[in-house]
Parts: sequence; C-alpha cells; structure tokens
Amino acid sequence: MIGYLKGKVLGSTVKKVLVQPTGLGLGYEVNFYEMVNPGSEIELYIFHNITDSDQNLWGFRTLAQREYFEMLKSVNKVGASKAYALLSTLGLDEITMAITTNSPNMLSKAPGIGKKMAEQIILSLRDKIKDLGQGFEFKGQESQADSSVDASLFEEAAMALDSLGYKDSQVAGLIRKSLQAGAKSSQEVIKSVLREM
Repeated sequence: MIGYLKGKVLGSTVKKVLVQPTGLGLGYEVNFYEMVNPGSEIELYIFHNITDSDQNLWGFRTLAQREYFEMLKSVNKVGASKAYALLSTLGLDEITMAITTNSPNMLSKAPGIGKKMAEQIILSLRDKIKDLGQGFEFKGQESQADSSVDASLFEEAAMALDSLGYKDSQVAGLIRKSLQAGAKSSQEVIKSVLREM
C-alpha cells in the first residue's frame, strides 16, 4: 500500500497529477484537485484505494485531509469520488461546520451530494467528528469548528462570497473568526472577510 509520495511533477491537470519519485524511472498518477507546475517538487499523503475492478491513488496535502477522506468515504453510498469532491470543494472547516451544526445545505454545494446524502453524512459522522484530527496538524485555518457559531449566517456569508469568486475552503476560517468575534449579519461577516483577504 502506498501511503506517502514525494517527487517531481511530470504533468498536471485539474483532476490528476503525475509524480515521479526521486531516483526512480516510473511515475504515479494521483487524483489531486490542484494544478501543479510541471518540474516542481511535491509531497502528498496518499490513500491507495483498491477495489475488485480498479486501483486509484488519492492525494492530500495533510494527514488530516486524508483522515477526513477515509471517514467520508466510509459513509454508505458516498465512496471515494464524492468524498474527494467534498474535500476539494468545501475544505475541512466547512465540512466540520456543516456536520456539527446539522447543515445539510452546506454539504450539498459539493458535486454529486444531494440533500438526502448530506443528511446521511451528518447522521453517520456527527459523533465521529469530535475525535477526528487529534494528533494531526491542520493546514492554515482548518481546525475543529465551533458549534456555537450561527450555521445559517455562516452559510449565507459563504454563499455570498462564493458568488464573488471566493472558494469556501479559502474563506471558511475567516467567516468563523468573524462570527466568533460577534458579527451579527452576513454583511458584517463579508466586510470582515474581505478586509482580511
């Protein structure tokens, strides 16, 4: 099983990256949601998914992202592709926020995730989410969400910022920070986030 990969990027698309490990005459094709410059070095934590008919490598920047992926993939009918879409579209902060505040509409923004599936994810992972990521360092603002934050305000601000071209994974931590600081409306949150961008 491959769990970690470091090497030179031979090629990259919006869905995959081809990595040649240092000193080896072979390359691994990894599902990865970022475009990476060919020739650059990359380090990825890998989930090696093996089924009866296929094998795939899924790449993550952090161990916490990989652990989230495994947890999401374990939910009935979610699978690897939908779990990865959730992570690449929403990021750890917003997924955690959606689960802890029981907000299926937040999860439904990811491709292939309908409201019914979002509700199933929340129901299945509500208790597991508390222990997730302990011992791992979250990247940037990604951390355990604060369940005292107003989920509807969070969602409203995230949707408004999305319409302005900001990805949820970029702004989720700033939205939460603004709400924790006492913002009472989505307009206040948006102004606060834009000031910090």
